[in-house]
Amino acid sequence: MLMSNITIVTAETIGSYMKRNVAFLGFASYEERSKSASVIIDSEKVDRAVVFYDEYYTPAIVASEIAAQYKHSSVKPLSISNPVLIADIFAKVIDDYHENGITALLIDITTFTHEALLILLKIIFTYKDHFTNIYCLYTGADSYGGLTTPPDQKWLSKGCKDVRNILGYPGMLKPSAKTCLVILAGFEIERATKIIEMLEPDRIILGNGIDPTSDSISKTMTYFRGKFDDWIKEYKSRACERFDFSCKDIQSTVQSLDNLLKSSPNDNYILIPLNTKLSTVAAASFALQNPKVQVCYSIPEIYNTENYSTSSNKISFFELKELSPFGS
Repeated sequence: MLMSNITIVTAETIGSYMKRNVAFLGFASYEERSKSASVIIDSEKVDRAVVFYDEYYTPAIVASEIAAQYKHSSVKPLSISNPVLIADIFAKVIDDYHENGITALLIDITTFTHEALLILLKIIFTYKDHFTNIYCLYTGADSYGGLTTPPDQKWLSKGCKDVRNILGYPGMLKPSAKTCLVILAGFEIERATKIIEMLEPDRIILGNGIDPTSDSISKTMTYFRGKFDDWIKEYKSRACERFDFSCKDIQSTVQSLDNLLKSSPNDNYILIPLNTKLSTVAAASFALQNPKVQVCYSIPEIYNTENYSTSSNKISFFELKELSPFGS
């Protein structure tokens, strides 16, 4: 299995890792982080660009500001409540790039929703042999839930309206087997609790994120580590396990998930990533290599659009094709 080589890049260094004539894919958001990575990219190396945005949460002007940095660019509205339409739009864009001879992609994964990113990764997986390079960028958060907000008052989303299977990751669930729910938890413990209540699995495996993408959120992570410890005690009467996973090392998280599957290979597995987009890439990589695993998305009632995050100055760069399922 190939290792994922993640590099921290700047405007001065990113050029040495990228070829010319790439196609850019981004997702404009209410988070300022959606603009951070595109600022450091040498626009002369980008042949065309598409910037997606959700019509409900983000004004079109935000997407246009990002797209304006590139020649031959466009913006495309999405509705995060309609995954079928999202998949259709993504597939048409990727197919268009392929038909027009584009051989390299550059994706800013930072502010795609977990569901949208997983759908995009599955589509790219089906086209992997048509692209020589698939570069990814991720801007870490300097803070979550408000820069000056005390840790016990921070929140990213509230509630959970529903849990749905993500297109492209149906899994192969056997009626006779026990169902094991694996959650890559983050700061949204309330949301994770609702997921458990809705799915009522036979077994629960709760993942605690360690190894933050930015040192500045270590204090918040320490607080939520204590909250996680208290939370897991609530399930002491049930078949519940815990494990640690990396928030930033993709291959390490893939290995952690692989170890869980090997421990009880006959169970049904439902995987729900609620942590960083880097660990979400790990979830996609793991599931694509283990098609029996079903990947699901929990739909929150509301997002903290006013104070979701602030942007770190650390921008991670990696080559997606270095991960086994995406390699040629």
